[in-house]
Amino acid sequence: MTRRQVLAALAVLSSAGLAARPARAMSFDREQVRCATCNYWAGTRKAYAQQRVETEVAGRGRCGNVDSLYLNLWVGPLHFCPQYMTWEQLSS
Repeated sequence: MTRRQVLAALAVLSSAGLAARPARAMSFDREQVRCATCNYWAGTRKAYAQQRVETEVAGRGRCGNVDSLYLNLWVGPLHFCPQYMTWEQLSS
């Protein structure tokens, strides 16, 4: 297959909606005990007015809690564990 044919095929896939889609955002309230609102989660997220957190649904981050069984493991924002501590940017 030539380069031109590959590019043409990719253009068809893109126009058909089969190409990669942008990530979806998810919002968490500060009271929700999830990795997205935990101080030890190293995933990409943004705090809003110390009340909620927004992150990607498919986002991943490493756990940095030395007391957690998930230490240095990649976990999603919906995950939770008993060693939870509220993210310092959500503290009032």
